Amino acid sequence: MIVTFDWQMQKLTALTSDRKELESGIKHAKVGKFAGTVLHDSLMDVSSRVLQPIRGRKAIILLSDGNDHGSVVTPEELLRAESEADAMIYSIYYLPEALRFLGPPGPRPFPFPRPFEYAAPQRSRGPRGPGGRRGGLRGLGANGYELMEKLSEVTGGRFYQGETKNLKETFTLIAEELRHQYRLGFYPDELKRDGSAHALAVRVNLPDVSVRSRREYLAK
Repeated sequence: MIVTFDWQMQKLTALTSDRKELESGIKHAKVGKFAGTVLHDSLMDVSSRVLQPIRGRKAIILLSDGNDHGSVVTPEELLRAESEADAMIYSIYYLPEALRFLGPPGPRPFPFPRPFEYAAPQRSRGPRGPGGRRGGLRGLGANGYELMEKLSEVTGGRFYQGETKNLKETFTLIAEELRHQYRLGFYPDELKRDGSAHALAVRVNLPDVSVRSRREYLAK
């Protein structure tokens, strides 16, 4: 399924295994006429309305700079929902055009001192854009990198950073990884369904093997 988002989300194809239909959808992608990037709303919509009813392995490949401009869904709501959505997010981060001359952002600690706590930029009091959303975010671009990395972490996916010219190589790595995965599940002996967060760790006793999985789950 191919989805684009600017000030609104556009579904260019339905879920399909038809390669020609997917290629046609990509070719019909256009740059939006209005300012905005409703990243949060688009991810939430695809996860909850499209992927949630589907059984089996599910993955989202997110190509973005991570900046949101105009969404109703907050970063906290998005992270909490995606951690429970049962779909891995592979984030491919690329720098916004205006910041590329500064180089890629260096390693720095996440602004997530507690589970799902996110220091969201404050919304401005600017005029409303299409759809009734307010335009403008103060500190735009400050947290896009961290948000995309955190989305991959809480869903058991992987975070990539690079130039758009390397997309073919990155997509090949993701496709190869998706072909060699195990899907595991478990039921706790005792679980109080109070909505609290519980730590989750998966370990293997094989040498030279790394494991990526969700770090916690909600008891509900």
